[in-house]
Amino acid sequence: TLRMVASNWQLAGIYKFTTSQTISVQTGSDRSLTGINHQRPNLVLPDSVYGDNVPGGFFINKAAFVAQPLGTNGNLGWNSVVGPVYWDLDLALSRDFKMKERYTFQVRADAFNVTNSFVANPPTTATSSSAAPQVTPNFAVITSPVFGQLINAQPTRKLQFALKFTF
Repeated sequence: TLRMVASNWQLAGIYKFTTSQTISVQTGSDRSLTGINHQRPNLVLPDSVYGDNVPGGFFINKAAFVAQPLGTNGNLGWNSVVGPVYWDLDLALSRDFKMKERYTFQVRADAFNVTNSFVANPPTTATSSSAAPQVTPNFAVITSPVFGQLINAQPTRKLQFALKFTF
């Protein structure tokens, strides 16, 4: 009985690691006097662009950027700021039990984000200053109060158990 219950279990794992998307840092106003609001600021602290990768922390250092002088273009390269990396570890444990020739009973457990680690989404920014600002990922306006802040994260650990009977 112990051999029947304890043997033939299958373990499956998926580890995913990807680099982040670029973040378009912008001034949010027409500083170069061209009629276009999507302009890059000046980068003044190139060694201090990134901050903390913690919940609610500021992943991008706001002090590293300033609006360029009127009538000029900013020196920040297009899409030169990169968000936090994404990684995830998922596991599944399953076992099929043969009841008769045609009947199968499956026991399965799935675990998503097994390590229950904080994995941040790219920093978001408010694109308006109203009481309920619209939040847009990968678009960062340096005048936003939440510029570069890690507001959203991937889901925490999730466990699922399933029983399936096939005949």
